Amino acid sequence: MKIFISYRRDDSAGYAGRLFDHLSARFGAKNIFMDIDTIEPGEDFRKVVNNAVGNCDVVLVMIGKQWLSVANEQGQRRLDDPRDWVRMEVSTALTNTQTRVIPVLVRDASMPGDRELPDNLKELAWRNAIELSDSRFQHDANKLIEVIERVTGKTPKPSTSNKPRGIASKIFGYLLGAIGLVLIIWPVSYGIIEFGNYVEGDWVAFPMVAVGIVLIVVARRILRKK
Repeated sequence: MKIFISYRRDDSAGYAGRLFDHLSARFGAKNIFMDIDTIEPGEDFRKVVNNAVGNCDVVLVMIGKQWLSVANEQGQRRLDDPRDWVRMEVSTALTNTQTRVIPVLVRDASMPGDRELPDNLKELAWRNAIELSDSRFQHDANKLIEVIERVTGKTPKPSTSNKPRGIASKIFGYLLGAIGLVLIIWPVSYGIIEFGNYVEGDWVAFPMVAVGIVLIVVARRILRKK
């Protein structure tokens, strides 16, 4: 499962970042892609975009209130520029029949009509959109995840390798803690240490207690790890 998030920084950067984190928790960060607006000298814009977007199962088009109207330094609407990154990302995704393109509306934005879009983006106007609201972001993002899994038929494989490791770590932590307690309680219970009073000949007791304390501290750190 590979997901690409297309967005404009001037329009929906904050929402894109939050959505990236949410999707990463479900599908893994290595499977979520965004930010391809850097290109090496001599590289072909079209190939860069195609490599980034063309191999994704789902492309999410983040649309805020300024998505249509954001202009460049010359006052031209960016969507009208064939070299505009967002236009290239979306048009590439729309031409790939294997990619599901989902408009994601944020900031109470509405779907643009086909007359407001360049020719190679008009198809976007006919794609059903999903909304991410501020007050229900968690709920809406979970709903989007359900849609992605349903339309692609792909769900992340549950990780089984971490469970045995986690159980083993907990057992090890409890074992260390038990040993630490024994090393502390045993000298006290047998009267080797009486509330800080050193008994001659029992020089080994203090190191035992010190080691016990260290083991308990280590055990607590192990058990706190998820």
